[in-house]
Amino acid sequence: ASVAASPKSELLREGDWICEACGKLNFGRRDSRTCFGCKKRKSKIVDPEEKVKRQPLLKAPCLQTEMEPFLNYFGISSSNSAFQNVRVIHRKRERTFVLVSAPIAALSISEQWGAFREAGISLITMSAIPSGKEESDNAKHTDITTLFDEAVPILALHAKKRHITLGPLSFQKALAQAILEDLKKETAETERIKTTLDIPWAPLCGNEPWYESHEVATESGVFIVSCTCPLKGDVGRFSFWCRRHDDGSVTVETTSRVLAAMIVVVHTYVGVSPAKEG
Repeated sequence: ASVAASPKSELLREGDWICEACGKLNFGRRDSRTCFGCKKRKSKIVDPEEKVKRQPLLKAPCLQTEMEPFLNYFGISSSNSAFQNVRVIHRKRERTFVLVSAPIAALSISEQWGAFREAGISLITMSAIPSGKEESDNAKHTDITTLFDEAVPILALHAKKRHITLGPLSFQKALAQAILEDLKKETAETERIKTTLDIPWAPLCGNEPWYESHEVATESGVFIVSCTCPLKGDVGRFSFWCRRHDDGSVTVETTSRVLAAMIVVVHTYVGVSPAKEG
């Protein structure tokens, strides 16, 4: 059931351990803390960082050192209860932060199960944390590389930084310009938009890029744009995410289908609301 330890790391699987007394490899499937060879018990001395990595993914707490760059990026307090159940999927080149409910967080699901993301809301991805000298020489691992569409409404409610708000007319203009740009790609999704949306794109788009008349974060990177549409005692909230490039240009990164769904509602709202930029 076990073999002598090999220097080849590929022999080690999740749960396997090497006996410190005799050096033999013990397979995790034995579910035993006693070495099969010398009968010595497995050492309980484990590095805290390694302990977190070896826990089942959904039970592993997100280290505060990992959460801080994400929360600080958007100006969110570390005590904000909305982000207390965040877990991290570690991949070779990136980390995915996932928000889960308390019941889901108590489940024991292995990191090897990729479908885990279906059980929570994927928030962002960041580059993997480099090790050693590499980390001190490169701070890019604190940059957010991707925002997920389903996370944008949550972040829009709490973000104090990298978040701008627009009135309905300006928000509609931004949506129209972004969709019109996406329609140039000629994908199956954009073809569906062309055939289902009967909206006068040109008048909505205007002549200047939507972001030139608004204060956009001076630093390059991702940010959120949101809009509220109050009507008859209720409030509709809409948001998308963008990326500002080094040359000052901005691209909307939210998927076309989400943009199209929002513009239908916002365009209707603008047509019936007297306070169009309120």
